[in-house]
Amino acid sequence: MKNLRKRKKGGFTLIEMVVVIAIVVIIAAIAIPQALKAVNKSRASTDIANARAYAGQIMNRIANDDVKTVDAAGDDTENNVLKSGTAKAITNATTGTNASAGTATDLLGSSVAPLKLDDTQGWFVKYTKDPNGNDSIEILVGKAAGTAKRIYPSVDSGSEWANYVK
Repeated sequence: MKNLRKRKKGGFTLIEMVVVIAIVVIIAAIAIPQALKAVNKSRASTDIANARAYAGQIMNRIANDDVKTVDAAGDDTENNVLKSGTAKAITNATTGTNASAGTATDLLGSSVAPLKLDDTQGWFVKYTKDPNGNDSIEILVGKAAGTAKRIYPSVDSGSEWANYVK
């Protein structure tokens, strides 16, 4: 009789294992996209903070007359004043054509950080002076100046995210 009663072995059944694996897969399917969103948001936040810092540095250089903001004819220039973070190309941010070396200046030198959200894109900076003599800086991000999107200052009442985050 003792031999007929077999002792039950410990462990999980196949059904229990399948249920556990299914639960883990469902949780991963929900958690991984949310984690990637958080990482991208953090990268975009870093890029926007860098854009603000670059704008401040450039305006400081302009205020201290460290850069010429008029061309040989005395006209105000609207040229890129910051080299692209990846290609180091000096490009006119409004027309997408190459700017001349005399009117476009790299104001930040080697302190330009590559973009965190998409390192295949570069930084573009547009300097303008209005008829009243007020200087302004726009920081744009893109693969080419003609398609670059403005991330600083914000385009919609305080939020740079709408233009930058994918």
